[in-house]
Amino acid sequence: RAVAAGDEVGKTNKTTLLLTMSYDDLKDRLGAATTLGGLDAGTHLAPETVRRMCCDGSVIPIVLGSDGEVMDWGVEKRFFTDAQTKRLWLRDGGCTYPGCGAPPQWTDAHHLVHWADLGPSDLANGALLCERHHTIVHTRRLAGRVVQGAFGERVEWDLTRGSYDDLLARRAASNTATEPA
Repeated sequence: RAVAAGDEVGKTNKTTLLLTMSYDDLKDRLGAATTLGGLDAGTHLAPETVRRMCCDGSVIPIVLGSDGEVMDWGVEKRFFTDAQTKRLWLRDGGCTYPGCGAPPQWTDAHHLVHWADLGPSDLANGALLCERHHTIVHTRRLAGRVVQGAFGERVEWDLTRGSYDDLLARRAASNTATEPA
């Protein structure tokens, strides 16, 4: 992938996902999504797999009725633009997972606060991860954050399993505390 990309961000989506999982199941990490079309038609995917695939791809949401019939097709959305990804290449210099030396061309742009949890597609919420560490971050539910270092911004990871869930719980508690009764 790095040789083919050169200094350019890839022009195609790594994944185009036709998502038939309910939003609540995806958000709550319950149930399974079902793939449509191709050789893998009917394959069930765990919510964490769906979340990882969506980080650097396109999602076409499909609204299903109570009997599973397609009610509406959404619009394809790309999360990080080429310009944002190039800026992440400059800031991160490659995979941000501790100890990894993968170059930027081998990485995907990851939402530190996941898109399904209403995380924005901006530089303060982005980090580069190679495929191996992207899988680890999602599987172990690890939290990362952009911090100001001595030489500019950098991504810092909490490698405690479930740290992302702890982050979400803290965010929910602070949002609840500020909402009117």
